[in-house]
Amino acid sequence: MTNIYEETAARLRDAYRSGTIAPLRDVLAPGDSEGAYQVQEINTRFWQAQGRRIVGRKIGLTAKAVQKQLGVDQPDFGVLFDDMALTSGARLAASRMIQPKAEAEIASAMNRPAGIFILTTP
Repeated sequence: MTNIYEETAARLRDAYRSGTIAPLRDVLAPGDSEGAYQVQEINTRFWQAQGRRIVGRKIGLTAKAVQKQLGVDQPDFGVLFDDMALTSGARLAASRMIQPKAEAEIASAMNRPAGIFILTTP
């Protein structure tokens, strides 16, 4: 038996093929970031099982002004898969986009995983 998040994740995957999807308000309330991240995690595991490889991570909505404009109170985050990467000078087909927009981004490339630091106070 599938749960509502698994069904929602499948709806999103179907949208990659069809190019459209109705708003998911029947499943996710506008402020339900926990549910949205559960759907994202289900699809991440699904796509990894299909052979897609995670090559990076993305953090969005980091500017407080943009958060305020969109009615959120924290950044969002997600994964970047190998098939999302474009080499310098490559062309991105408009047919791959649903609602294309341009946005400036800053990226850092690391040659090894970042360490985990635990800060404690005396």
